[in-house]
Amino acid sequence: MGLFSKFFRKNASDTFLTQGTRPVPTATAHPPGIQYDPGLINTLLRDHAELGQLYQSIGKAGENRDHVELGRLLGRFKLRLEAHVIHENVRFYNYVEQSMKNDPASLDLMRGFRRNMNAIVREVLDFVSKYQSADTSPEVYRDFRADHARVLHALELRLDSEESSLYPLYKPH
Repeated sequence: MGLFSKFFRKNASDTFLTQGTRPVPTATAHPPGIQYDPGLINTLLRDHAELGQLYQSIGKAGENRDHVELGRLLGRFKLRLEAHVIHENVRFYNYVEQSMKNDPASLDLMRGFRRNMNAIVREVLDFVSKYQSADTSPEVYRDFRADHARVLHALELRLDSEESSLYPLYKPH
């Protein structure tokens, strides 16, 4: 499924009971750390679809040389991307890495995917920064189409890979 083809809560069992004057934790059915969220993958997929729609709108604004709309969309895209990456890092990657702690080969693979995603995010944010602060000269817009296509390709490859290879690893343990 392509990017554009799809448009810390505390566990209740972590409460403390008091026995005398010393707090005693209740038994917990889950190991410490990030807990499984059955709705997480759907949330991340919705984020991908929203980011895809925003990125398409950015392309249209750039093609139309609408500097004001382009700046607005780039700002919104940046905020949504950063929120998605933080959510994904905290809830998805940490959970799956925690689940793979006894499988060094899979853990290394997961960490490689995470590093790769961080590099792509830097590339996307460089694109955003370049066009948010750009003047409206014809030279800037001449480069826009190629830059937009390059970033689009990197995002599509990454998110397709994430959705097909990584998201299936997210399971209750």
